[in-house]
Amino acid sequence: MNNEPAPQGLTDSQKADLYRWLGEQAWSRMQSRRAIEWKTAMGVWSALGGGAAIVIAAPSWAPGLWESLVASGLAIAIVLGYGFWWLPHLGREFQRENKTSYFFQSQIHKIVGTRPPRYLRPASHLSDPADAQNPHADWPSAFDEDPDRVAGQPEGKQRELAGGFSYAARVQLAVTVLFAIIFVVAFFSKYSRHAAAGAAKVTIEGRDIHLESLSKMELNTKDATINP
Repeated sequence: MNNEPAPQGLTDSQKADLYRWLGEQAWSRMQSRRAIEWKTAMGVWSALGGGAAIVIAAPSWAPGLWESLVASGLAIAIVLGYGFWWLPHLGREFQRENKTSYFFQSQIHKIVGTRPPRYLRPASHLSDPADAQNPHADWPSAFDEDPDRVAGQPEGKQRELAGGFSYAARVQLAVTVLFAIIFVVAFFSKYSRHAAAGAAKVTIEGRDIHLESLSKMELNTKDATINP
């Protein structure tokens, strides 16, 4: 199967303008997704970091064991959902738009009758026979005999959007894990201090008061009894 036929009844200049517009649309979509990517990252990091700060700074509240366990489960769910669903999903969409833009740009190169020097082409481009054995070559080009097929690979092998993590995605995942750890540590550290403080308390006029609060009170020792 060969390339899809070019639009009919158009001059080469009109075709080039059309291909340029299509390429720019794909590039614009990729930039829009890039903005969403970083807004989402900042939202996740702010939620985890802000939650940890609120827990640590809360003067009159401390989480129990169950609250701490639920917070840990929430942090794990965020890391798994963000790191192993959202980021790979965005990565595939980035590839789609980036390679779409490249494909339409290559159509303009074909109309002009030239193409970038080999060292300026994507490192994984396969339309050149010299690159035919590169297993990561999945950049379609108007110069390919069939842009849907992977040259130099077994018959019927089709190009696909690769999975995995880009460098930026790995950095985002690492930062997310760090914030999740801080979030969980904040809960358990506050819980452990609260549990330790609850082991010793005084009863004043029938009220149990934690020892950590006594420094803020004026005590009448005549009315105070120490619980063992």
